[in-house]
Amino acid sequence: MSFLRKRFLIKTSLKIFIFISLLIILNIVFFYKTFKHKEAFSANNIVLMGDSILNNEAYVGRRDTVKSKLLQHNNNRVFMFAKDHSMVYDAFTQLGEIPYYLNNSDTTIILSVGGNNILTKHLYSDKNKSFFSKNEDFGETHLRIIFDDYEHLIFTIRKNMHKAILYLMDIYYPQSNEFDKYAKYIGYWNRMLYKFAAEQNIYVIKISESVKHSNDFTNGIEPSSVGATIIASQILNRLNS
Repeated sequence: MSFLRKRFLIKTSLKIFIFISLLIILNIVFFYKTFKHKEAFSANNIVLMGDSILNNEAYVGRRDTVKSKLLQHNNNRVFMFAKDHSMVYDAFTQLGEIPYYLNNSDTTIILSVGGNNILTKHLYSDKNKSFFSKNEDFGETHLRIIFDDYEHLIFTIRKNMHKAILYLMDIYYPQSNEFDKYAKYIGYWNRMLYKFAAEQNIYVIKISESVKHSNDFTNGIEPSSVGATIIASQILNRLNS
């Protein structure tokens, strides 16, 4: 066999090998995406959005997080988008990170956000972008500005994830004396939340009624292992109701 003939056969074989390899890769990608899509429809998909009430990993062991408690139950798939220190406007970014295939009737979104806005007195809206001075009163009017953004967030979630179920969480009352001064503002927030949720026909998971003992918290304000168990139980009870 001539050299040119051998060279031609080698090139042809290489092209065939590359072509077959590409077909295999494309099929793997296709079946993976199909599997992920079907998998999302075959389980309870729990999407966690918001702050450290749902993502408390920085304050407890990995086995003691809200996510780990949820995963201990069969047929649950938990997607964590909540981040420590998040405020209302951060949840818009979290929403953009949720993959499209989770927009289905087997997906439940749990949102817990707003507490850090109260703690830091941080406003972020088209109406007012500022920090209050230490001497300035932080009352219902100021909370209303923050809550306007919260309402916009809810409407955006319902638009982008229109097939999913959405549940909201109220804000609990930390038992440490350090946070007593925030109790009335949490009360303002929760009352606005209950009213808005009733108007929009959205269920509120009221962790404020159950996460209320000192051992439910760590670092004074974050969910402890005990608190995480309570929060996860309330989520699961709602999913199974």
